[in-house]
Amino acid sequence: MWTVWSIFKRLLLSGCVVALAGCQSPQMGQNPVGASLPDVDTASSLFPGWDEKPLPGKRWQPFVPVVVDGEPGLQVQSHASLSLLRTHLKPHRHQPGELHFSWWVENLLPEADVTDSQASDSPAQLALAFDGDRSLLSGRFAVMSELTQLVTGSPLPYATLIYVWATGPEHPVGSVIKDPRTDRIRYLVVEQGEAHLRRWVHHHRQIHADYAQAFGEPAGPLMAMAIMSDSDNTGGRARAVFGRVTLRPEPTPLVAKP
Repeated sequence: MWTVWSIFKRLLLSGCVVALAGCQSPQMGQNPVGASLPDVDTASSLFPGWDEKPLPGKRWQPFVPVVVDGEPGLQVQSHASLSLLRTHLKPHRHQPGELHFSWWVENLLPEADVTDSQASDSPAQLALAFDGDRSLLSGRFAVMSELTQLVTGSPLPYATLIYVWATGPEHPVGSVIKDPRTDRIRYLVVEQGEAHLRRWVHHHRQIHADYAQAFGEPAGPLMAMAIMSDSDNTGGRARAVFGRVTLRPEPTPLVAKP
């Protein structure tokens, strides 16, 4: 049976549920081994308007400004923890277009599997929350959304698409995975395995195409985005660094002149 917290965890990662009252913003950590701190305004310049807040009932590890291999980013040294950095898009992006993002991951979590609700961890994830025609959704989802809005002031997103770095070969790049708790959250595997560990990986995605692949319908307005490093279920350790996340309009197709 679903608990309120199991609902909250799935939607806190989508960046659309506000942190509960009494949470305080974490302080920036110490300079980690193997990386050097850039200017103090790096966090705000890389992720302007993004908020980091601890989540209730979960161990928090801070986002620390670092430079790795000459590129700035925000690092999380995850340890049985769940760390989230999010932004709400106001007004919502009806034409979200291209998404550019990058990440650097030192190690994976061997026991992690996003298809298993007891092991659904990953050191690097980027979540997109969308609005849509909620009348098409199930009655159970409507009840969950109303409950969440009552407690937090924010309804559940219509749908959440999560770009994820998966561990095992059973989830190759391009795989779409339904969340084990709700099919309104779906993962798109954009990196898998150890081949690209300890190097920057840059991704350029067409949001509408990815959403259509994951959900089989056109994307609605983009409401929010979040980066996350998650090891709370497996209790493991991982180090991930997140580079800048950029939204751009889709390129206008060239039309041949008559």
